[in-house]
Amino acid sequence: MRRRKIRDIDSMFHCSIIGTCLGFGEVRALLEESYSEDLSSCSDYILHGMAVSGAGGISRFSNRLTEKLNSKYRIDVHQSNNIDNYIALQRFWDASYNEGNIAGPYWAVLSHPECTEDLRNQAFGEVHMLSHLAGKEERGTLTEIRNLKDELSKLKSKYEDDRSKRFSLSEENKSLRLENRRLSDRLEESIEEKRKTSEASSIVNYEAIVEKLKGKLKIAEQRNSHLEGRLNEAGEEMEALREYNELIIGLSKSAGDALESGYDICKAESALNLNGKRVLLVGGRLSMVPHCKSVVESMEGEFLYHDGGKEQSRLTLRSLAFSSDIVICALDCVSHDATRCVKKICSGGRQKIIMIKNSGLSTFTKELRKAV
Repeated sequence: MRRRKIRDIDSMFHCSIIGTCLGFGEVRALLEESYSEDLSSCSDYILHGMAVSGAGGISRFSNRLTEKLNSKYRIDVHQSNNIDNYIALQRFWDASYNEGNIAGPYWAVLSHPECTEDLRNQAFGEVHMLSHLAGKEERGTLTEIRNLKDELSKLKSKYEDDRSKRFSLSEENKSLRLENRRLSDRLEESIEEKRKTSEASSIVNYEAIVEKLKGKLKIAEQRNSHLEGRLNEAGEEMEALREYNELIIGLSKSAGDALESGYDICKAESALNLNGKRVLLVGGRLSMVPHCKSVVESMEGEFLYHDGGKEQSRLTLRSLAFSSDIVICALDCVSHDATRCVKKICSGGRQKIIMIKNSGLSTFTKELRKAV
């Protein structure tokens, strides 16, 4: 079976063949090899035009272009070689298109000797409309990338502010510890000093000084305890921001990679869409709740939260669980009673229940994506 070379195919199809079946880097390499020129200063658009213009002639470039397409899509070409009539070739194209396998079958069909004018026009039209869809999705993805970059910049700024606050709290904590030691030393000195004075006067003065110093020491200890609590809260917030920061960076990279194929990004996004499902988080660190809510809402879902028995009642938990589609229970920060209640409610099978070992954002996101 003698297959058509690209120059044997009507020139109106050359643009779609080159644009669909070859990457910009491959086109640049073929042109530089065929014409022995350095084309690094030429834009992708100029190179695409040069390739389309040269595809129809009898030239080294046209021959190398055909060889490249046959080599790159040798599996699809080999499969189509066993087809000897246009009806079977039509089925081959329809099946490949429905499966999302476009580039290889497109070249295999258009270069096949049994390809009719109607089949060429059908394939060309479907590929042409896919390019419009991809362009539309790329515009949406570019907007999403810009938004993600803005959010990432804000998160970095907040992360730096929180780190600065944590440092200030740590320094203040050190100062208080030093003050505590100084007060303790002073108390011991006062005791020793009063011991050496007369018994009658020392008792009065000693008791007054001791009570005064005890009061100061108690105030200092209370303030120290308060600052240590704030320091722990700042640490949890920084950990939440770090995990959310990593998630944003991962999403930004995924969105950037999605620019390579508008068709693939449509499939990926639809696969991670909650389609309005209600997701209930039971327990977990309070600092993580806003970030978990952002993840659920970014996947077109509705976020619900119950603290797992700290403040909210079991009756509220039952009501939220019955009305949810997915229930996620953070085992590291939830009461046993709340866990038993969730398991009992979800035992009927209508709600999907997920038990996670820790309430980190990355674990929550990973398990939620598995459940979608």
